[in-house]
Amino acid sequence: MRRWAEELPQVLWSYHTTPHSSTNKTPFRLTFGTEAVIPIKEYTTRRQQQRLAPKHFQPHDLVLKKITRTTDNNKLTLAWEGQYRITEEVGRGAYCLENLADKKIPRTWNFINLRVYNN
Repeated sequence: MRRWAEELPQVLWSYHTTPHSSTNKTPFRLTFGTEAVIPIKEYTTRRQQQRLAPKHFQPHDLVLKKITRTTDNNKLTLAWEGQYRITEEVGRGAYCLENLADKKIPRTWNFINLRVYNN
């Protein structure tokens, strides 16, 4: 009996957010006039917006660059490498890099493939 009491909030949430066959609407929508916002969807949306917001790096910022996956890599292979220095921004979110020995890295790198280096 005690276990049932612990599970009751999840059971009620599920019931109130599941469309019923007679109305094709959820009880939550019929009561409040809007669909319930599932907490994980709200969190996921907020997290995606944070992740996709362009990061602005300044020249001389130290960054890591994402390692391109190949068939030889597995999930235990490192995802990020280096210490690279931003040399310039060449477009919206595109950056030129150089290593710490001042050797230019070929091609530009998008902000999605860069992460701030925290030593």
